[in-house]
Amino acid sequence: MIASSIPVGSGAVHIDHGVYPVPAPATLEIIKGVPLKKSDIQTELTTPTGAAIAKHFADEFCTIPHMTVLQTGYGAGTKTFENHPNILRVLIGEA
Repeated sequence: MIASSIPVGSGAVHIDHGVYPVPAPATLEIIKGVPLKKSDIQTELTTPTGAAIAKHFADEFCTIPHMTVLQTGYGAGTKTFENHPNILRVLIGEA
């Protein structure tokens, strides 16, 4: 499976141990070795759960490859951003 770089957000997040920079320590530990996508959005965009799912299933990280799309899927988060969709999009295809 191929995944894009992980958009982690920016700014700070409140956790049990205080205020920490985004990505939070747990997320950062999980995504070691995974390329991150810069974002000016001042919030956490990738949770530890999302990071773990991406790292577990992805064999490679890159931009969308040349492929024929066979299926698509979407999952939506609960935060609302003015100029940014809060969704996960999955494309299933073949080269």
